[in-house]
Amino acid sequence: MKQVALIIILSFAFSMTGFAQYADINAAVTEINTLLASAPTKSSFTVDEKGETKKVDEHDVTYEFNLNDVEMVKYEKNGVSHLVKFICASGNKCFHSEDNLGGGVFHYLELDTEADAKKVVEAFMFIKQKIKMY
Repeated sequence: MKQVALIIILSFAFSMTGFAQYADINAAVTEINTLLASAPTKSSFTVDEKGETKKVDEHDVTYEFNLNDVEMVKYEKNGVSHLVKFICASGNKCFHSEDNLGGGVFHYLELDTEADAKKVVEAFMFIKQKIKMY
């Protein structure tokens, strides 16, 4: 009986460590924006409960997309760069602005360290888990 209880407790603990824990979507977005404020290419995000997302880059260009159209967010290292890679379902739906109708299925955010990039990935994965489908 004790072994069963221990297994249940351990299973619950492991399931809770899959993503960083945030109070809500806004807390995760705050974490992302805090890390991006000191990144080599500064940007900021807003995300609503339906996944509608806006990214404002360092040139004040606003990109709009829906996190439901992002199939994967992952960490990737390229030389000395630490990147958060977004893989979108369609280039036409992902990361578009008034001047850019999308294009491309891969999009990147550069961060200072591997730890920062992994925290941003965890925060986006938490948000993807919490947003409502269309």
